[in-house]
Amino acid sequence: MGEANENRNNATNGSSLRKRKRFVYEKRVSLLAILAQLTLLPPTLVMWLGPEKTAVGVFNLYLPQIIWVVPLMLALPIILRYAPRKTLLLIPGLLWVLFVLMGFIIHWRVQSPRNGGRMIRVMSYNVKWGHRDTDAIAAEIKQDQPDIILMQDSQYILDGPVQQALKGYHFRQLYQIAIASRFPLSPMTAVKLHQPGTAYNCARALVTVGGRHVTLYSVHLLSPRVGLDEALQGDFHPLMQGAAIRLTQINKLIRLSRNEQNPLLIAGDLNSPPASEVMRKVRKAGFMDAFESRGVGYGYTYGQYLWPLRLPFLRLDHILLRGDWRVIHCWTGNSLGSGHSPVIADLWLPSKTVENRR
Repeated sequence: MGEANENRNNATNGSSLRKRKRFVYEKRVSLLAILAQLTLLPPTLVMWLGPEKTAVGVFNLYLPQIIWVVPLMLALPIILRYAPRKTLLLIPGLLWVLFVLMGFIIHWRVQSPRNGGRMIRVMSYNVKWGHRDTDAIAAEIKQDQPDIILMQDSQYILDGPVQQALKGYHFRQLYQIAIASRFPLSPMTAVKLHQPGTAYNCARALVTVGGRHVTLYSVHLLSPRVGLDEALQGDFHPLMQGAAIRLTQINKLIRLSRNEQNPLLIAGDLNSPPASEVMRKVRKAGFMDAFESRGVGYGYTYGQYLWPLRLPFLRLDHILLRGDWRVIHCWTGNSLGSGHSPVIADLWLPSKTVENRR
């Protein structure tokens, strides 16, 4: 009888010891999960306070933000080993990375066109000089059938298949900037956004759509490529200088846009992700980003050829609107023809009599 009581006591003591150990493990694992998610605080603060304010912020702006899931993944095996029930503690951090840092967009409500207007399909496409595959560029244009195409890095692609794909379009070009339109298109004028620098990073034209003048700007802001390359060598000055130039360029474009009375469409390779100060200034100036308005997903347009996953991780190309536009839908094409995926938007513009405007 005494031996049986002793065995029960030993079992009880063993059970209590295991419970205490489990409690200690769960407490430590909970702390680990919290610490792993606290690593998301620096990139979040940098994003909210303004990435262009520091070199680290600018550098992070052009990184695949999926890297911030790494601390969570490093903590996961330990949590699974010692306290599997605490795995759910990592879900808020994972959702934060996928939605906030990576910029996932979702819209439940579907827009529809109204009566008394015109549907217009617009494409913004950095074709990267046609160096990758002009047949694929032409196939993308034929597949999407845009009414207006605003192109960048387009100087050397207008022979062969792309020329055939643009048959029937009105076409204008100034060095690397081009606009093709099924609607009547005015001559293009070069717009200089930065001094010193080339005047060919932006061009302006008018189209007449359903009895209305529409002002178009095809834009290509300064690339961060040189600054990022120098930053990898330890010199962050070119990176910050490039960020300052892009801000100067967008400020100039916003000032010019204030003189426009027609419905306004600015599209192109802004080399600026949504979290950038460039895009904040655009929103503050009253522009609507078509993908943010009616896109679904990430809308990434660049980066697929820069890392092993072969997936785009940056949304650098944008269609921006001001005036009485209505965005019906916006999406991205493939990247087979260029290092950039095109952005395509179905837009609705109400009818109005053409007025004498500049």
